[in-house]
Amino acid sequence: MNDFSDKLEWQEDLAKPSFTRTAASLVLMLIGVGAFIGTWILFFYMKAFHVEPFPSAWKLIVLVGMCVSFLAIITAMLLAGPRTVVAFGTITLVVGVGMLAFGFVRLAEPSLRFFAPLGFFVFLAGGFLIWLGLNVPKWTRQPSDSEADLESGRSFDGSDRRTREF
Repeated sequence: MNDFSDKLEWQEDLAKPSFTRTAASLVLMLIGVGAFIGTWILFFYMKAFHVEPFPSAWKLIVLVGMCVSFLAIITAMLLAGPRTVVAFGTITLVVGVGMLAFGFVRLAEPSLRFFAPLGFFVFLAGGFLIWLGLNVPKWTRQPSDSEADLESGRSFDGSDRRTREF
Protein backbone atom coordinates (compact mmCIF):
# COMPACT_ATOMS: atom_id res chain seq x y z
CA MET A 1 0.00 0.00 0.00
CA ASN A 2 1.35 3.46 -0.79
CA ASP A 3 1.74 6.32 1.69
CA PHE A 4 -1.23 8.26 0.32
CA SER A 5 -3.77 5.58 1.15
CA ASP A 6 -2.23 5.14 4.62
CA LYS A 7 -2.76 8.83 5.32
CA LEU A 8 -6.35 8.62 4.18
CA GLU A 9 -7.05 5.68 6.50
CA TRP A 10 -5.44 7.54 9.38
CA GLN A 11 -7.53 10.66 8.70
CA GLU A 12 -10.70 8.60 8.45
CA ASP A 13 -9.85 7.01 11.79
CA LEU A 14 -9.57 10.48 13.37
CA ALA A 15 -12.91 11.53 11.89
CA LYS A 16 -14.77 8.66 13.58
CA PRO A 17 -16.18 9.50 17.00
CA SER A 18 -14.46 7.66 19.80
CA PHE A 19 -15.48 7.43 23.45
CA THR A 20 -11.84 7.33 24.56
CA ARG A 21 -10.93 10.45 22.59
CA THR A 22 -14.01 12.32 23.83
CA ALA A 23 -13.39 11.30 27.46
CA ALA A 24 -9.72 12.31 27.20
CA SER A 25 -10.68 15.66 25.72
CA LEU A 26 -13.19 16.29 28.52
CA VAL A 27 -10.52 15.51 31.12
CA LEU A 28 -8.10 17.84 29.32
CA MET A 29 -10.72 20.59 29.23
CA LEU A 30 -11.32 20.15 32.97
CA ILE A 31 -7.57 20.47 33.53
CA GLY A 32 -7.53 23.57 31.32
CA VAL A 33 -10.46 25.15 33.15
CA GLY A 34 -8.90 24.29 36.51
CA ALA A 35 -5.58 25.85 35.47
CA PHE A 36 -7.40 28.93 34.19
CA ILE A 37 -9.43 29.39 37.38
CA GLY A 38 -6.50 28.57 39.66
CA THR A 39 -4.25 31.01 37.86
CA TRP A 40 -6.61 33.94 38.27
CA ILE A 41 -7.51 33.12 41.87
CA LEU A 42 -3.82 32.93 42.78
CA PHE A 43 -3.12 36.13 40.83
CA PHE A 44 -5.80 38.11 42.67
CA TYR A 45 -4.78 36.60 46.02
CA MET A 46 -1.18 37.69 45.47
CA LYS A 47 -2.28 41.17 44.42
CA ALA A 48 -4.75 41.63 47.30
CA PHE A 49 -2.48 40.49 50.10
CA HIS A 50 0.79 41.74 48.58
CA VAL A 51 2.34 38.30 48.66
CA GLU A 52 5.36 38.12 46.37
CA PRO A 53 7.85 35.28 46.96
CA PHE A 54 10.20 36.77 44.36
CA PRO A 55 10.03 39.75 42.01
CA SER A 56 7.40 39.41 39.29
CA ALA A 57 6.12 36.11 40.66
CA TRP A 58 2.57 36.96 39.60
CA LYS A 59 3.71 37.40 35.98
CA LEU A 60 5.28 33.95 36.02
CA ILE A 61 2.17 32.40 37.59
CA VAL A 62 -0.11 33.94 34.96
CA LEU A 63 2.23 32.92 32.13
CA VAL A 64 2.57 29.31 33.27
CA GLY A 65 -1.12 28.97 34.17
CA MET A 66 -2.35 30.37 30.86
CA CYS A 67 0.10 28.20 28.90
CA VAL A 68 -1.06 25.06 30.71
CA SER A 69 -4.70 26.04 30.18
CA PHE A 70 -4.21 26.92 26.51
CA LEU A 71 -2.24 23.75 25.72
CA ALA A 72 -4.76 21.49 27.49
CA ILE A 73 -7.70 23.05 25.66
CA ILE A 74 -5.95 23.03 22.27
CA THR A 75 -5.05 19.35 22.77
CA ALA A 76 -8.68 18.64 23.69
CA MET A 77 -9.78 20.45 20.55
CA LEU A 78 -7.46 18.33 18.43
CA LEU A 79 -8.81 15.16 20.02
CA ALA A 80 -12.55 15.87 19.91
CA GLY A 81 -12.98 18.91 17.68
CA PRO A 82 -14.04 22.49 18.25
CA ARG A 83 -17.74 21.62 18.60
CA THR A 84 -17.03 19.65 21.76
CA VAL A 85 -15.01 22.53 23.18
CA VAL A 86 -17.80 25.02 22.43
CA ALA A 87 -20.41 22.68 23.95
CA PHE A 88 -18.32 22.20 27.10
CA GLY A 89 -17.67 25.95 27.21
CA THR A 90 -21.41 26.63 27.05
CA ILE A 91 -22.04 24.22 29.92
CA THR A 92 -19.22 25.83 31.90
CA LEU A 93 -20.65 29.29 31.18
CA VAL A 94 -24.11 28.29 32.41
CA VAL A 95 -22.66 26.65 35.54
CA GLY A 96 -20.62 29.81 36.21
CA VAL A 97 -23.71 32.03 35.90
CA GLY A 98 -25.59 29.69 38.23
CA MET A 99 -22.79 29.77 40.79
CA LEU A 100 -22.60 33.55 40.51
CA ALA A 101 -26.36 33.95 41.04
CA PHE A 102 -26.35 31.49 43.95
CA GLY A 103 -23.41 33.31 45.48
CA PHE A 104 -25.14 36.68 45.28
CA VAL A 105 -28.37 35.31 46.75
CA ARG A 106 -26.49 33.69 49.65
CA LEU A 107 -23.90 36.46 50.11
CA ALA A 108 -24.94 37.10 53.70
CA GLU A 109 -23.98 33.58 54.79
CA PRO A 110 -20.24 33.51 55.51
CA SER A 111 -19.84 29.85 54.58
CA LEU A 112 -21.17 30.44 51.04
CA ARG A 113 -19.39 33.68 50.13
CA PHE A 114 -16.89 31.94 47.87
CA PHE A 115 -19.59 30.99 45.33
CA ALA A 116 -19.88 34.49 43.82
CA PRO A 117 -16.19 34.98 42.93
CA LEU A 118 -15.77 31.33 41.98
CA GLY A 119 -18.85 31.59 39.76
CA PHE A 120 -17.29 34.62 38.08
CA PHE A 121 -14.09 32.72 37.33
CA VAL A 122 -16.00 29.66 36.06
CA PHE A 123 -18.06 31.99 33.86
CA LEU A 124 -14.83 33.56 32.58
CA ALA A 125 -13.35 30.12 31.84
CA GLY A 126 -16.50 29.15 29.90
CA GLY A 127 -16.17 32.30 27.80
CA PHE A 128 -12.50 31.45 27.18
CA LEU A 129 -13.46 27.95 26.02
CA ILE A 130 -16.14 29.26 23.65
CA TRP A 131 -13.78 31.90 22.29
CA LEU A 132 -11.06 29.32 21.63
CA GLY A 133 -13.51 26.84 20.12
CA LEU A 134 -14.79 29.43 17.66
CA ASN A 135 -11.51 31.16 16.77
CA VAL A 136 -8.85 28.45 16.62
CA PRO A 137 -10.41 26.81 13.52
CA LYS A 138 -10.38 30.23 11.83
CA TRP A 139 -6.70 30.71 12.65
CA THR A 140 -5.67 27.28 11.39
CA ARG A 141 -7.68 26.94 8.19
CA GLN A 142 -5.97 27.19 4.84
CA PRO A 143 -7.27 29.83 2.41
CA SER A 144 -9.12 28.50 -0.62
CA ASP A 145 -7.89 29.19 -4.16
CA SER A 146 -10.40 32.00 -4.68
CA GLU A 147 -9.36 33.69 -1.41
CA ALA A 148 -5.69 33.38 -2.39
CA ASP A 149 -6.50 35.00 -5.76
CA LEU A 150 -8.31 37.86 -4.05
CA GLU A 151 -5.44 38.44 -1.63
CA SER A 152 -2.84 38.41 -4.41
CA GLY A 153 -4.81 40.84 -6.57
CA ARG A 154 -5.50 38.44 -9.44
CA SER A 155 -8.96 38.13 -10.91
CA PHE A 156 -10.58 34.82 -11.74
CA ASP A 157 -9.60 35.08 -15.44
CA GLY A 158 -5.92 35.17 -14.49
CA SER A 159 -5.27 38.85 -15.23
CA ASP A 160 -3.90 41.18 -12.64
CA ARG A 161 -6.67 43.46 -11.33
CA ARG A 162 -4.29 46.06 -9.96
CA THR A 163 -2.80 46.90 -13.37
CA ARG A 164 -5.92 46.59 -15.50
CA GLU A 165 -7.28 49.86 -16.87
CA PHE A 166 -10.95 50.63 -16.59
